[in-house]
Amino acid sequence: MATLPTISPASAIDWDHGPWHSTDSSPYGATVYVEEHDDIIKLCDTESDKLHAKVYIWTGPTDNLSQVSWFTDWYNDGHCSYEKASTGYNLAENRTYYIQVCREYNDGDQADVNCTSYTKYHFYNDH
Repeated sequence: MATLPTISPASAIDWDHGPWHSTDSSPYGATVYVEEHDDIIKLCDTESDKLHAKVYIWTGPTDNLSQVSWFTDWYNDGHCSYEKASTGYNLAENRTYYIQVCREYNDGDQADVNCTSYTKYHFYNDH
């Protein structure tokens, strides 16, 4: 009898936002997705190299954004990391958020590769 592969709950999500990509590598070095229900953030290191994927989350008026959270996909293996409301990444409802995805060196001693030249993606969290 054949067995079915195990699928994590996060892989079955119909993501509200994304894929949003870093702009430092071809085709992409890092990718992020957002699911508003349960405030799930999926960050993928899409190149197995010496860099880690990183996401920053901002909110506030566009002329005065405040960073509310960030996390890094430390694995550098071409896979993804997840954060969600139950792990401390609760995003308030009825607010616009800005997402910045970039990459940094493994050793942490060098500046972020793509965090000085980037696009801030945005979404309105209404649930």
